[in-house]
Amino acid sequence: MFGIQVSQRWCERWQQRRVGVPARQVAGIGGQRSGASYPQRRLDRYSRAAAAVGRRQLLIAVALSRGMLQRISPVYALLRDAAAADDTLKEHLAAEIDSRRDFQRTLVGLVRERGPLRDGLSTDEAADTYSALANPELYLLLTIHHAWTADHFQTWLADSLRLLLLP
Repeated sequence: MFGIQVSQRWCERWQQRRVGVPARQVAGIGGQRSGASYPQRRLDRYSRAAAAVGRRQLLIAVALSRGMLQRISPVYALLRDAAAADDTLKEHLAAEIDSRRDFQRTLVGLVRERGPLRDGLSTDEAADTYSALANPELYLLLTIHHAWTADHFQTWLADSLRLLLLP
């Protein structure tokens, strides 16, 4: 206001004299700022960074899944309907479902390598969750019957999987 600049150090000393608290503690130097030790704060920072990388990896996986679902869903519907009448096609459909789940387990493994999964969630449970949400049946339901766009589906899938799989 009057052109006077007050240094941070001067404020710390003034606070020390006023309250009787050592200046180092006021500044957070030598004291614990957030109640956590330096190694814990560093670990927290690393965990946040790893979680961000995990989220990015999940977004990449979801974009890949969306592209695959756009391509295979129409054929999948035909295969599903034909499998009701033919045992060979039924076996082929079961093999396709198992193959898709294995691929999704691989995607979940990549996400887990880049960042943690939600506490207590195993890779298999995460793959089951991914498989339940990123499957041709649900894609067709939402995009054909409920008139969602592929972009809307991808955004919804990414948000859902982030909430269900990541911390």
